[in-house]
Amino acid sequence: MGRKIITISRQTGSGGHEIAELLAEKLNIPLHDRNVVEEARKELELENVDEVDEKLVVDHLAKFAKGYHAIFGKGKLYHMMDHSKDDEPTISEKLYETEAKIIKNLAGMGPCIFVGRCADYVLKDRDDVLSVFITAEEEQRVQRMMDRREMTHERAVNAIEFADRDRAKYYQAYTKQKWGVPETYDITLSSTALGLDGVVEILAKLYEG
Repeated sequence: MGRKIITISRQTGSGGHEIAELLAEKLNIPLHDRNVVEEARKELELENVDEVDEKLVVDHLAKFAKGYHAIFGKGKLYHMMDHSKDDEPTISEKLYETEAKIIKNLAGMGPCIFVGRCADYVLKDRDDVLSVFITAEEEQRVQRMMDRREMTHERAVNAIEFADRDRAKYYQAYTKQKWGVPETYDITLSSTALGLDGVVEILAKLYEG
């Protein structure tokens, strides 16, 4: 029996999303990505989630005040702050929980592909999930970013660094696992070595069992 739900995590610029699109078309199954975010946005009645999507957002001032109190006691700074919302979840925490619920519901509907959003961890208790991580050599990633977003080389390098850093922090915060390391996933594939079509062929065979 093949794995009928595929989760794809990817380095920025590795072609992971393109691979997901090609695979979904080849297998004729749904691809879930931004639709998960959009459904979560509607459920939480948020105007925009782009600033927190796959990013870790915390209340830094409240966090600092708690640390200050732990070391120095309830001083003037602590008392000046409003602590009524200290224990409320952040926007990113609310978004993660809502997206996790949506991902589980969509997975229960049948075969499909998920891109990002800790879907591999959210669905870890299912035995029909293939978790995949897509990598690529840095220069290929940079060139793809330059072509896709019309960036300079320097801006593309910075964009990749920042995006991967945010994804790693977000993933590790909610899964307690390391993002991007082979041990975290069922399989890691290089789009540089295999090409987009080569990766798609391998994943299709694993899906078909």
